[in-house]
Amino acid sequence: MREHDTQLIDACRHGRLADVTTLLASGADVNERKTDETRATPLYIAAQEGHVEVVSTLLAAGASVVQTIIGGSTPLLMASERGHVEVVKALLAGGVAVDQAATDSARPLLMASQVGHAEVVSVLLAAGAAADQANRIGGTSLMAASQHGHAEVVSTLLAAGSAVDQANQTGARPMSLACHNGHLPCVQLLSSYGAARTMQAPDGQPFTAEQCAAGHAAVAAWLGDSRQWSTPLHHLRIIGRERARELLRGGADLHAAAAVGGPTPLSLAQALRAAGDAAEGSAAWLVLAAAEPWGPRTHALFPAAGRAFAVEALLLGHQLSRLSHFEGKEGSVVDVWMEVVMPSVVMR
Repeated sequence: MREHDTQLIDACRHGRLADVTTLLASGADVNERKTDETRATPLYIAAQEGHVEVVSTLLAAGASVVQTIIGGSTPLLMASERGHVEVVKALLAGGVAVDQAATDSARPLLMASQVGHAEVVSVLLAAGAAADQANRIGGTSLMAASQHGHAEVVSTLLAAGSAVDQANQTGARPMSLACHNGHLPCVQLLSSYGAARTMQAPDGQPFTAEQCAAGHAAVAAWLGDSRQWSTPLHHLRIIGRERARELLRGGADLHAAAAVGGPTPLSLAQALRAAGDAAEGSAAWLVLAAAEPWGPRTHALFPAAGRAFAVEALLLGHQLSRLSHFEGKEGSVVDVWMEVVMPSVVMR
């Protein structure tokens, strides 16, 4: 047994559930603390080591859900930092505050993001963690993940609505941090969510993403190649099928361009098709399909207004087919209506 550990804390450290149960039944204090400088509790130690059954037992026995050690670290913060996702779930289910901060203002979401525990990040966000809560120098979870190259975490935070251009006290932003550290997948994701490529330092001086990428050839080259990609839909290789479909259904412009003659989502998709890189179901394939006239195959890729109009037009066609003039020809009228009329009148 470690120095300063009580019997209960030692059992919690090693995950000995039977011993924990016996000690608690014998009157051990569920909130007792180590006698060293940390003043850690049984719950903190069990969470730190990832022993979910012990954590659940301690919570059921009345362990405090608002406890800290010296320095302000909490059981949830420690479990999040170490990636113990089941412990995180148990603590949240037990009533632990999802955004309780340590003395240095670090929170569970930021710690999990910094280390790269994407599943923990998802659980914390689902529990209501504030995505853009900053630490004492203005750093956010998205900044931490971008700086350390955790692309899956960056994707999760952006999908949850994290502010892509929030700056810390030094003027650093997720994009500048990702560029400075050469994390191309993070740079690409941030760009696909509209991250600014020209930023401003606290002294008012402008700086660019390409300047931040100095020394990272792959990042600098990609930034140059994509300089005129002005919308999320331009990022066809990055956004993936589901996000492309969501953007198209939301009314994304297939012909958007940063300047006259510049690349559009459609022209980029056409170039990918010519290169044999627009496989069925890919983002490029969806853009090419969305550019076709309305039809049953393309209906789901039209914006809400277009889909609603198509439904009204289809109902009108069925009503017309029932006029006495078309008796016996109803099916043919509907076919002509769908194949000739509707593709001409239903617009994106």
